[in-house]
Amino acid sequence: PRHAILCLRASMPDRSTSARWRYPAMKPRASQLMTSGPFQTLNGTARLKDIAPLVRRTGFESWPVLAKNDVVGLLRRQDLDRALEHDLGSLTVQDIMHADFPRLREEEELSAVEAALAQHGWDCLPVLDGSGRLRGMVSRGDLLRYHTEIPASDRLAALPQTPHGELIQRVADVARVAGTGLWLVGGSVRDLLLGRPCDDLDFVVDSEPQRLARLIQTRLGGTTGPITPFGTFRWYPDDKTADRLSLTASQLPEHVDFAGARAETYVTQAALPHVFGSNLQQDLLRRDFTINALAIPVAPVAGPVVDPTGGLEDLDAGLIRVLHPLSFHDDPLRILRAWRFRSRFGFKIEPRTVELMQIARPALGEITGSRLRNEIDLLLQEECPGAILSNMQQFDLLTAIHPAFRVPDDIEVRLQRSREAQGLPSCSDAPSRLWHALVSDMEPDSLPSFCERLLMAPKLARSMEATARLLRQPGILAETGAGTFQVVGRLLPLPNSAVCCLALLTDNPLVRNRL
Repeated sequence: PRHAILCLRASMPDRSTSARWRYPAMKPRASQLMTSGPFQTLNGTARLKDIAPLVRRTGFESWPVLAKNDVVGLLRRQDLDRALEHDLGSLTVQDIMHADFPRLREEEELSAVEAALAQHGWDCLPVLDGSGRLRGMVSRGDLLRYHTEIPASDRLAALPQTPHGELIQRVADVARVAGTGLWLVGGSVRDLLLGRPCDDLDFVVDSEPQRLARLIQTRLGGTTGPITPFGTFRWYPDDKTADRLSLTASQLPEHVDFAGARAETYVTQAALPHVFGSNLQQDLLRRDFTINALAIPVAPVAGPVVDPTGGLEDLDAGLIRVLHPLSFHDDPLRILRAWRFRSRFGFKIEPRTVELMQIARPALGEITGSRLRNEIDLLLQEECPGAILSNMQQFDLLTAIHPAFRVPDDIEVRLQRSREAQGLPSCSDAPSRLWHALVSDMEPDSLPSFCERLLMAPKLARSMEATARLLRQPGILAETGAGTFQVVGRLLPLPNSAVCCLALLTDNPLVRNRL
């Protein structure tokens, strides 16, 4: 019952159009629906460990947070529990409260109350009087007591007429024949709504993902295989798939993932989650940002976009918003992803989400080196990685990864040189050259510990350190009177990759010409 009222939105091509609901002629106001006080409230400056006994004892799921009698936030019981599981009891209520939530007025009509609860995923919301004082709380239970049936959207989502839309339709046909429920979810929905190409597609299956993937392989070609540890089954389209769909191989995604709906808990901060089976609603609510918490039912019938967190509104507004205040503590790598998405889509990071990044900043130091390195590798593949890194540096996020981590002021120029490698033999691979550019302005003595932190390969670590040292102190390489024998003698001990990257990154024309 607590998830009975979902946000069922309008068709994908007209995503700014709100769903229209049908109601009786007489509509009650929020003041008639709400539960009146007195209420248990919380002070924003109270520490979590101090208020935990009260919250647990009463069992309320949502708590108004007051400052001078004004409602400034809502605390969710589940966020408190997550914080305490992460040993964050010294944080205050205002550190993890939701500051951005609908504030209902007593005169609000039923439709506005329903929309606020449905679109933002709240169990209950405060109702305020004309002076902004708390008068009551209206909950999903209040609405269920009023309604005898769940309202429905007037429009269904329509798949776009694109190669990916054709593939989704064919996959849905297989699921329909197999009697399997299927939803397109997450970033795949986001990219379709934005009209962007998808490198991969993600589906949630109501039963046996492996069976469906193999049925699709039989019908459409390709290969399949499991992806551990989270029970995902992956299908790789191939040339046979392209032929059967009358497409080219380049028009197909690299892979398509099928997984059962799941929820997750984080036993410790920054650790990989414990995953367990759940429902579609919980599957969406475990995700990182509202724009990724979307789903489209495609089988057995197409249906409206499912949007329990207001992701469609944030897509329209160009906002990146975290789902809950502890999301960055659960997985601090989401901080890096937020900045990647900001650059990729030209979006803004919602102000409260920026605040939550700063609160969770120390947790970046607890992420394993391999996970951090992989995330930075993905960041370096974006169109303008230098701008992303510079912005992160301005918010003091790089030093949370390693105290000496900083990027040059001209990082984008250096990355561009490393990508192009004009006039030089391919003496190192492109990702390696980008890493050389990334650390080229760091203190050379700090690079061994930095590389150890990110679990860099020893050969790459030595090359990056050598390059950084020579950029700062080129020595004989920059002396006009140095002979060829002296220059060669200085370069011989260096890895080839260091020589190549030094030539790319130096601003000294004499050094570049000699190299």
